[in-house]
Amino acid sequence: MAKILSAFILVLCFGLAGPSAIAFPSPYTATVDVMPWVPSPQDHAILSITDTICGCFPNSPSRLESLQVSRQGNDIDVTATLVVDYTTGNVVASFQLDLGVLSPGRYSVHYTQAPPTPNPGAHDVTISFSVSVDGYATAVEYFAPSLGHFFITSDSNEIAGLDNGVIPGWVRTGESFHVIPPATQPSTAASICRLYGLPQAGLNSHVFALEPECDAIQKKWPSIWILERMDAFAVPAQGTQGETCANGSIPLYRLYNKRADANHRFTTSKLIRDQMIGLGWILEGTGSTADTIKVMCVLQ
Repeated sequence: MAKILSAFILVLCFGLAGPSAIAFPSPYTATVDVMPWVPSPQDHAILSITDTICGCFPNSPSRLESLQVSRQGNDIDVTATLVVDYTTGNVVASFQLDLGVLSPGRYSVHYTQAPPTPNPGAHDVTISFSVSVDGYATAVEYFAPSLGHFFITSDSNEIAGLDNGVIPGWVRTGESFHVIPPATQPSTAASICRLYGLPQAGLNSHVFALEPECDAIQKKWPSIWILERMDAFAVPAQGTQGETCANGSIPLYRLYNKRADANHRFTTSKLIRDQMIGLGWILEGTGSTADTIKVMCVLQ
């Protein structure tokens, strides 16, 4: 029955006359991610996979029939067999694969869909991730009373220098959030850059941004904002899309002081967000409503 259904879908996708009969030429593509984003040697590494058998017309629900998994060292191959399932309302097949506990190291996962598939390249995904005893990093917030500036860092050396007074004038606010360390980020994660506003331009401040905005800032103000790090930390890529954050991640709000010495405050707290807005700071980011505006999503 599965072969008959698969053949039926191929006819619907390509038609009897060939590829010109495709109704929707851009098929749904497969996505693969790992949870946690940085598994420890005690965690079960769980792959979250979303795919479709075709994607050639709007409601072509699929279901997972079988998974084949093979491993050679730290390289893991996963092949899924999907069939059309008209008994469910799912447009795509979403399923999970438990890889179990893994030793520390860097792993590569290659996911493919078993043939026949009309657009094999769209269903062929390779990701990499690290298993580490270090886990997530903590971004700690500081405040400089003399400047009226806020600053965050997840760099352990900077945190030690700020706490010990080697970098003077800063105190912890008590606020923090979790991020993915650059050294262990999965290939699906998004790197966050850190820019420094030059003192000679009246700034002496830092800002953190996703790559597209990072590039835009440097192009617009090349003599004012300089790139300090392209990978200050990383966040889940899927957490930066849409109105809501992915499971395990929460919104990060960015507020601008609207002063010549431009400074930004980053917080996951709605209470702090609203307090800063009340003080005249401007909420930055994207969202369709005032309450959904965020600059990115970070880890809980």
